[in-house]
Amino acid sequence: MYANKVKSKILANKKVFGVVFTHPFHPAIEIIAKLGFDFLHIEGEHGAWTLRDIEDTCMVANAFGLTVHARVPNIHPSTILQFLDRGVQGIMG
Repeated sequence: MYANKVKSKILANKKVFGVVFTHPFHPAIEIIAKLGFDFLHIEGEHGAWTLRDIEDTCMVANAFGLTVHARVPNIHPSTILQFLDRGVQGIMG
């Protein structure tokens, strides 16, 4: 399990900064991390994401120390679990 940078900072009463992705774009993840952002948010409700895209994005983001959150397209437990199983650390319904 990777550290949840967002949770740690919030508990320490610090600000967190992130970027919303509506479509997968892995080359930008390294840039976002180097600019000092804390998280990447996957817009799964209005964006074009496959389960493979989510998994790949989580792997790349985690390699650069970013926490990944996502908005899910519906609140069915099976959908939420599919996102969590691929490495997402926070869910918005």
